[in-house]
Amino acid sequence: MYSCGSNENFVLGINPAPEKLLSPKLITSLIVPVEQANANGGFYLSIQCSATHSMMCINHRLFTWGMNEGQLGHPVDYGTPVVVPKEVGSFIAFSFAPAHALLPCSNFESG
Repeated sequence: MYSCGSNENFVLGINPAPEKLLSPKLITSLIVPVEQANANGGFYLSIQCSATHSMMCINHRLFTWGMNEGQLGHPVDYGTPVVVPKEVGSFIAFSFAPAHALLPCSNFESG
């Protein structure tokens, strides 16, 4: 997956985090999960983006990054931006909105 644009809220998934990218750049931390899913016979992919965070689903594995004010699903890191995609855990489905996300998960950190 590639990203570009403003990175004011760390939504591009690139490290080190640039202020902005004017041309698409590969999000290298997502190469292995995509290759693993593809090796298992293909994959389901869903991507959601907002001004403050981004989410990507690969075969029921959820990765989130951006401003971390609770909407990313990483309660241990609350308040610390997640610059590159970080796996939340296994889940059934997700609902995404500009300031929050709903994640009915089977494997989730409690905090």
